Amino acid sequence: MAREFGKHQFGMWSDDDFLNRPRFDKMLYGVLIDQPSFNQAGVAPLNLRRLAKAMRDTDIEPSEDELLAAFARLEADRYVFLDLDTGEVLLRTMMRSDGVDSKPTVLVGALRKALQTESAKLRAVLRDEVARIELPDVKGDGPQAKRLREQLPEMVSQIMTKLPEWTEEMGRIDYAPPTPSRPSARPSQEGHVGPLPDPHREGRKSPGRPDPLADPQRDPLVDPRFAVAVAVESPTAVVEKEPQKPKTAPKGAAKPKTIEQQVADSVYERLGKAVNFMGLRGVVKWAIHERGSDPQRVEAACVAVHGLGKPITRQVIDQCLDGKFGPIRVGDGPAVEGRDFIDYPGVVRDASGQLPKGFCER
Repeated sequence: MAREFGKHQFGMWSDDDFLNRPRFDKMLYGVLIDQPSFNQAGVAPLNLRRLAKAMRDTDIEPSEDELLAAFARLEADRYVFLDLDTGEVLLRTMMRSDGVDSKPTVLVGALRKALQTESAKLRAVLRDEVARIELPDVKGDGPQAKRLREQLPEMVSQIMTKLPEWTEEMGRIDYAPPTPSRPSARPSQEGHVGPLPDPHREGRKSPGRPDPLADPQRDPLVDPRFAVAVAVESPTAVVEKEPQKPKTAPKGAAKPKTIEQQVADSVYERLGKAVNFMGLRGVVKWAIHERGSDPQRVEAACVAVHGLGKPITRQVIDQCLDGKFGPIRVGDGPAVEGRDFIDYPGVVRDASGQLPKGFCER
């Protein structure tokens, strides 16, 4: 049964560990609890665009980097776990905080969802969580009660056997530190965030020296010991121009998209946004950088796999790129309006100016 509401435990607002977190992280955690897409095991598909809208500050949405940075901080303290390759997110304690472990029938459904989770990383966390659950008492002597009493221990045993144990090699979230697009209009407890004061406008005093204007006896206008020298530049003097500094992009300027981001965007548009974008990007990144496939073949493989009704996962894309589903023809499938092929900025040409194999001009 789909969730109709999220449960916020009163105790978390008196927990010093939680209260000491940045406000952005606490808000993100609360927004996650209220997402209807979480199943009974606490797993949901990751939708950064939906979260960005929910985390909006007036009319300004946080960037993807800011959200991933918050996820990394929450994961470091085991509040939330994220797998960008499979596009799944886990609220670790949800089975206990939502009271799933006290309802035998609901708990059976949660254990099934845990077994169906794709991410090995999240499966390992769920294995530890299930080990902490105390199975509820099943009341009654009817056939359903007897079946539940047998089924619950069997499913827990399956989880302990089939789900992997947590290892440090499973790693943390790979994200780029956020670059703020604007200074905060609100003061921060961690330091000054807004523009620094201008000493020329607000006045500046030299340490260790008395202010002459503070003593009327030392007023430079009446004290002969103070003299003012004024240098007048000749109108005919030749003024050397300072060399111009090279122009740099403003701090708030958007960074150019990486190759995997461009490929994922193209596939996402060609398939009518019918796939999970974060899971797609993780697969594309793996295929280009770890498998070593060229971006256009990866794009064509994703489109072809979707056309065959198969999920876009590492295993399926690997098989497609190996030709197990037939030859890959770049450009097949639904095209993006205005072009049939795509070239990716940032791809290095060889000495003769040619693009790598598999690339073409616009």
